[in-house]
Amino acid sequence: FIEIKIFNINAGYFILIEKIKLSNNSKIIEQEFYKEVKTKKDAEYYLNNILNNKENRKYKFFINYISNDIIIEVINISKELRNNYLTELNTLYPNYQLEYNVMHGEIKVNPNNKKIICALLHNNIFNEIKNIINLINKKNIYLGMDVFLLQYFLNDNLKLFYKKYVVLIQKNYSYYRVYQIYYGKIVNYIVIKDDSK
Repeated sequence: FIEIKIFNINAGYFILIEKIKLSNNSKIIEQEFYKEVKTKKDAEYYLNNILNNKENRKYKFFINYISNDIIIEVINISKELRNNYLTELNTLYPNYQLEYNVMHGEIKVNPNNKKIICALLHNNIFNEIKNIINLINKKNIYLGMDVFLLQYFLNDNLKLFYKKYVVLIQKNYSYYRVYQIYYGKIVNYIVIKDDSK
């Protein structure tokens, strides 16, 4: 498959494309392309040029959107309380459906309790991403959000992170991702460029 990381900060884009092969529990990056662009049009042109060539069209594309625009919420659902995550979400963000697209994932803590992870992305930004990847073979596209995927991993491995305070720092080229994790929940998240104050 091909993983595409789209860093979007201050209206600029950094695009990292990795052709990945999985073998024996190893992730091997066979090829890598990257480019920093200033406009959405340039990002569209660059992505579609590389991903629509004959050789790359047969792959599945996993797009990981990395930005400070994503809002993340973890909602506890209990059979006893009979609460619904959509109702909880509406309490936190009244009429969220009008302004946000929501991705959600579910983790079962035990038979009576679940955690729902919600990533909210403003409609304008969601439509922007859809436009950027407009010309790629749509059947093979999977979209993820960096912060959402990490929270999903944390919830799935709660025993490792529960009652711990962790600061996780990742670096891709000149972009840093800093996560503040407390009791297995991301409480702060920021993407910064290394030339930023």
